[in-house]
Amino acid sequence: MNKRKLFFYLVIFVLSSFVFSGTIKISALVDGSDYIKIKGNNIWVEHRNFDPIKDLKYKFDPPEGLPDRTVNVKLKKEKGTGSITIVDKPSRDNNYTLTILVDNDNEEVYPQLYKFTVYWKEVSSIYSGFDKDKYDYVHWRGSVDGRDILIFNGRSVEIKRERGKEVENVRYSFSNRIPRKRINVYLKKVDGRGNVEVIENPSYENNYSIKVLVDDGPYSGRDVYDFYVYWEKDRYSNEDYDFVWEGKVDGADYIIVRGSRVFVKHLRAKPIRDMHYKFYSYLPEKPQDVELIVLRGRGKVKIVEQPSFLNRYGVKILIDDSKGGDYRYKIALRWEGGKSISKYKTPSVVKKKSVNGGVIRWRGYVDGVVELRFRRNSVVAGVIRGRKLKNVKTSFFKSLPRKKVKVSLNKISGRGRVEILQQPTKYNDYSVVVRIIDDKKGMGLYEFELYW
Repeated sequence: MNKRKLFFYLVIFVLSSFVFSGTIKISALVDGSDYIKIKGNNIWVEHRNFDPIKDLKYKFDPPEGLPDRTVNVKLKKEKGTGSITIVDKPSRDNNYTLTILVDNDNEEVYPQLYKFTVYWKEVSSIYSGFDKDKYDYVHWRGSVDGRDILIFNGRSVEIKRERGKEVENVRYSFSNRIPRKRINVYLKKVDGRGNVEVIENPSYENNYSIKVLVDDGPYSGRDVYDFYVYWEKDRYSNEDYDFVWEGKVDGADYIIVRGSRVFVKHLRAKPIRDMHYKFYSYLPEKPQDVELIVLRGRGKVKIVEQPSFLNRYGVKILIDDSKGGDYRYKIALRWEGGKSISKYKTPSVVKKKSVNGGVIRWRGYVDGVVELRFRRNSVVAGVIRGRKLKNVKTSFFKSLPRKKVKVSLNKISGRGRVEILQQPTKYNDYSVVVRIIDDKKGMGLYEFELYW
């Protein structure tokens, strides 16, 4: 062995001594869904749906628990039929707090015992491959058996399979969206036996996408591939934006910007809370492609409508947070031709109060036709045709008010039709009547939300 190789192995040995790891063993009795949050060696529960978690037990090894540093986290489920998902990994943005969702909402057995182990490992930044303070990145991981091309655009990933089997267990995260301009891209492979390489950098011709080839073709069976694609940070300042918006999201909403005004259209789950926004210039009345910059967020954020004559020159943004629980989103927009906001009566900084809405969630097994009457914080079921309801659960996040409100329905699951028959009025004592029509044989599981 020559001196250069010996030096290399000695460096790896020394650096590996600075890699700390640990485990957290957790068990709990779950009837619904709950978020388990971990910071250091502190653990607590934020309840999401149906009955709260019971008999929570845990053991940290080492006793100090998670460090106040970025760590790689994995999870292994040992007992329980529902899903256990890491929804937020420890980072500086969340004060190095780990969030895990245990979801027993749609399982036939409840309450049910869940057991799982969390594994964490801190990798020394000395040999992590790149400086995360200097570079933005996308971190991708998946089980590959074949040859695939991954297309990264904005904050989304598309997989084009060239040959072999479908990619499984895909996980990815963006530190920031990929900018819509030509940039030099670099790659750091962490794991994987085959070839991984960047085959296209962002350009106008490929809609400013990064294309990565993952080739496991020469080998049999599957292998886990783990890599980073990174690029130099584009250090914007607020003066570079025409509009900045932030708010706490738990569900899905449209944000519509027109002129110097902002409108919110609620789609499902809980309404937006603690919303703030600031205009640096007004959106001009002309067709153009507005640029969206996601400054903070964990779900889907995209422009679904650009300014045009048909929408009175407004830009429409979808924020879809499907992971559950409040999360603060912050976005910015840039457009061309905007003039000073001072000519408008609307102040440049606006704070809006939370929307005074609420949500009711219902779940149960249906065989036939059923009508449900929701009033205040109670529900009465009437079977029009078919068998008696089974395993019914109702969660009121807020009582239905004794006034006329517009109630919308979001069907989560169910093989038949679910529809609102009556809206709240003084003639029905401010009740909402929902009909479920299940024409197929046997019992079918239905779940829906009512929100206003």
